[in-house]
Parts: sequence; structure tokens; C-alpha cells
Amino acid sequence: MTIGVATLVSAPTAALAAPADQGPAATPPVAPPVAPPALAPVLTPADQPDALAAEALARVAETQRRLTAVETELTRFDQTLRAGDLKAARLAIGGVEKLCADPLPALPAQAVPQDWAGVVAASADRLQREHLRRREELCASLPQLAGRLAEAQLRQRMERVAAALPALKAGSRDAESVGQLKTLLTKATGAKLSPKNPSYGPSTTAAVREFQAKRSLPVTGRADKLTWRELLVANGGPLTPAVFSGKAAPTERAAAAVRAALSQLGLPYEWGAVKPGESFDCSGLTSWAYRQAGVTLPRHSTDQAVGSPVAREDLRPGDLIVWQGHVAMYVDKGRMIEAGDPVRLTALRTSNVGMPFLGFFRPTA
Repeated sequence: MTIGVATLVSAPTAALAAPADQGPAATPPVAPPVAPPALAPVLTPADQPDALAAEALARVAETQRRLTAVETELTRFDQTLRAGDLKAARLAIGGVEKLCADPLPALPAQAVPQDWAGVVAASADRLQREHLRRREELCASLPQLAGRLAEAQLRQRMERVAAALPALKAGSRDAESVGQLKTLLTKATGAKLSPKNPSYGPSTTAAVREFQAKRSLPVTGRADKLTWRELLVANGGPLTPAVFSGKAAPTERAAAAVRAALSQLGLPYEWGAVKPGESFDCSGLTSWAYRQAGVTLPRHSTDQAVGSPVAREDLRPGDLIVWQGHVAMYVDKGRMIEAGDPVRLTALRTSNVGMPFLGFFRPTA
């Protein structure tokens, strides 16, 4: 009997696959095809121009984003400064400083090819250079911004100081205030006025009118709160020598402490604060002022009842007026300086919203 090749191959396979007495066998599972390994894309010469253009556009977009961020912070600074929100204005300046310190995408060093992608890249590079130039100009204005903020802070402080000064006009006979006014006018306008002359006469009126015109104030010839404020701003702050001579102080350290305290006139009150040029609480002002004179005081107001007790009639500049919960410093002529809201000169007193009065004390005795 002749047996073909197909019979030799298929007969055993058929017998294994389906024996006559067991029925059909289950189909074995088929493994899924194995995916080929992923390969990193390789840029062909045809892809290179697209990548070059895309990189240039991404650089200019990032540079423009950084420029817009700086412009936004500068706008916020202007708005908050005009609104008188100096804390927010200070934060805006901090934001500009941080943005200006961030590194920027660098311009490419190599030359661009002369094809369509090169044209796109060259245009993007020119725009990026313009954004960089503009950002550099804005960041260079930071010192001017800080100056504007400092002037606004000074004006806000001096507005509080001016609120405690008397309104003066021709014929006023407040010798001390007229003398202070004449000293400020002499410094601001160059007018030849004698602070020792207590008269508010025609020459003083003319100098006030000249100053008001220069500052675009209502020209009235009277020293009102607005005129006082602008005179103090022009002077750079309170005229301490005119406010306090220091001659009656028991020691030079006491006089130095009073001068230090007077340098903070107009600052707002803040509980627990010792922030020269920004804010103080009552005991923070007195302890800081004496520290400038080389004298250490306890931080809490009640604990500053130190040194020698003195009688009211024996008060000298630098003596402390102490309550259980508040403290002030004697200046002269029945005046004291205290960190109310704001730091200000007030008339000497021994009552303070029901607080027990502890007495007068001289720390430098």
C-alpha cells in the first residue's frame, strides 16, 4: 500500500488532536503578537526646519510672558499707590524685584538657515530682543519706584504730623509754631525769614503763597494742614530742632532718646511693633528711642517704671510717664510723645482710659 507524505504528517496530528473516543479537544489560547520596541523619534532633514521655527516661537512666547508679568506688577503698583494702599504697593515692588531676578530664555548663538524656518526664527529672535529690551527698561525703573513709595510713605506720615499743628495766618502770635513755619519756608523757598521773629507778617504770607503755588496748592497765604504737610515733606520729615532743643534734658542720653522718638512722628500704631520708619506700639517706641541713646529699657510698658521717680513739677526731657498698660515720654513745655495712632505729640496728662497711673520716672538718673 502506498502512503503519501500528507498522510504521514496529518494522520498522527489528527489522532493527537481528536481521538475517536474523546470528542473534539479545546482550542489552545493564542498569545497576542509582541509589539515592537518604541523608538525615539528621529528628526529627518525635512523635520529640522519645523523644529527650529517651533523652538524660536517658544522662546519668544516665554519672554513675552515674563514681560507681561512685570508690566502687570507695575500696573498694580501704580494703582495701589494712587489708592493710598502703601502696603500693597510695597508688595508689588517686591513682585517686580523677584520677576526681574528670574533668568530669561537665551537667544541662539548660531546663525539661522536661509529658508522659511530661518525667516520665522529670525523674526522671532527680533521680537524676543525687543521684549528683552523693554523688560530691561522696566526693571531699571525699580529705584524710581522705591523713591515714589518712600515719598508716599513720608507724605502719609507728615499728614498725621500736620494734623497736630495749628493753622496759622497773618497776625498769628504762636511764637513757636510761627518760628517753625519760617524755618521750613526758608529751607523750601529760600525766603529770608527770621524764626526768632514771632510775627506772621506780609513777608511770611508772601513766602507761604510762593510755596503753595510751587506745590500746586490753593494759594491762600495761610498755613493750613495741607500746607504744613507739604512743607514737612519738602523738609524730608519733622523739623526736630524746632520742636525740641534738648537744653533742659538731664543728660545727653535723655536728649538723644527724645530726638530719636521725635524722628518717628506720624507713624501708625501697631501692637507689639518695633519697626522704625513703619510702626510702633507705646513701649516699643520708648524702648527703641532709649536704645538709640545706649540705654536698655524693659520691653513692656508697665516694666518701664524704672530709674528714679520724679515729681510732675520736676519733669525733664526723656522722663517716662507710665501707666499700667501704657507709657509715654516727656518732651518739654508740657508736651509728651506717645505711640497712639499715630505717634504724636500730646499735652501732658496722668489719665489714660482708666489705666492705673504708676508715676513719672527718669531712666537716666
